[in-house]
Amino acid sequence: MVDPSQGLTAEEDLMLIDEFNNPIGSVKRKEMRAKKLWHRASYVFVINDKNEVLVQKRTMIKDYCPGYFDLASGGCQ
Repeated sequence: MVDPSQGLTAEEDLMLIDEFNNPIGSVKRKEMRAKKLWHRASYVFVINDKNEVLVQKRTMIKDYCPGYFDLASGGCQ
C-alpha cells in the first residue's frame, strides 16, 4: 500500500477478484483502470430526514477526479 502521507496515487495496490468475488491477486490502481479489471469497491450514501443528500468534495490528492464533488463516499479495496 501507499504511505498515506504520500497521498492516494495511481501506484496504490488493489485486490483483484474473479467473477465469483474471489481474491486472485493484486494490481496497481492505474493498471486496474486501464484494463477495466474486477475489484471490490464500497460506496456510502447519506440522506437525512429532509431527503437531502450529503455531497462530499474529493481530496486534491486523488489520482482520478481530484477536487470534484461526489454523491458517495467510498473506495476500493
